[in-house]
Amino acid sequence: MNTFGARLKFARKKARLSQQEVAARIGTKQPLISELENDEYQTSGFTPRLAHLYKVNARWLAEGKGPMDVTATELLDDEELISLLHRYIAQDDATKALVQHLLREDGHPMPIWMTNGTAAAIENARQLVQERMKASPKELDQ
Repeated sequence: MNTFGARLKFARKKARLSQQEVAARIGTKQPLISELENDEYQTSGFTPRLAHLYKVNARWLAEGKGPMDVTATELLDDEELISLLHRYIAQDDATKALVQHLLREDGHPMPIWMTNGTAAAIENARQLVQERMKASPKELDQ
């Protein structure tokens, strides 16, 4: 990834975000994200926000120097992540195990302690939440 645009696109895809989602989250329009990814600009004032959103090292994103992965210190600058971390730490072992299962990568086997019925119910709930998150606010009111 020799160019700013290539690094932007790679990081966005790794974060599993569309150009529309990125634009909405950083406060710009989708065509600008496309222009940035197509190297129409050498840099952007949005680079720090994009690095934060993509959870990558800002220097790597801007210049291609240093590690791509963000450090723990940089992650802890995110108030939402700090809040989630504290809430997770406060949970009992069973709840932590359930959270770990929910956050697993696809293809990982079901934990030995989980019945097929429980796993199916969790997967159904996950799919419902994903569908609801994609729905427009107008659809959610119905």
